[in-house]
Formats: sequence, structure tokens, C-alpha cells
Amino acid sequence: MLITNQQFSRNSISQWKNLWEVNKGKSRVQWFIDDLYSADFQAEKDAAIYLGEMGNGKAVPALRAKLNDPQIDSKLKIYVTEALKKLLKNKR
Repeated sequence: MLITNQQFSRNSISQWKNLWEVNKGKSRVQWFIDDLYSADFQAEKDAAIYLGEMGNGKAVPALRAKLNDPQIDSKLKIYVTEALKKLLKNKR
């Protein structure tokens, strides 16, 4: 089960510990919502895909906000739109 898209080297135990300490109280959905605002395009893309697949409506406001972000990458916009479509379709 994937929890986050954060990438650290295998030798970066302290980075993983710090990430866990800061985020251990967050839900899996919130971890991916946070990844929507990563500096890494791949992490943002994967987060959008996973949020759409997870089917949790709590992601809808964050995906809408990302879609309305004037700085959003045009390629990422496609993934965010698809995720929203999946989530809104499941609400019916």
C-alpha cells in the first residue's frame, strides 16, 4: 500500500523519521492531498491518480483548488480533471 509519493534515498532514515513525525496524525488521503503541492511533477501526478482511484470524496475540494491554481502544469491539469471526474461520478 502506497502512503505517500515522497522520495528519499535508502540511506535517509532521518528524513523518513522527520516526515513521519510531522505527518503521523494525517489520514492517507491527506498525505496524497499534500503531495498535490509537491515540487516534483511525478509526485503531483501520482497523487492526483491515487486520489481519484481511492474514491474518497474528501479529496474533491483539494483537487478543485489544484485545478483552479493558476500555476498548475497543463499536463497535471489532465490528471487532476480525471481524478475529479472519477470522484464526482462515484458520488451519484
